[in-house]
Amino acid sequence: MTALDGSGSEHERRGAYTKARDLLDGILVVPPKAIAVLETENRLALAPKAS
Repeated sequence: MTALDGSGSEHERRGAYTKARDLLDGILVVPPKAIAVLETENRLALAPKAS
């Protein structure tokens, strides 16, 4: 939610994303190409908020 709702700093959003990825490693296998697409399509959620 931190990454998607725009709250928190860029560092907090990236940290939340990394934590979510770490929790899913070994449980859910996502091919590297799919990860690249997901990260590209959701880049705005991870980028700094416009001031």
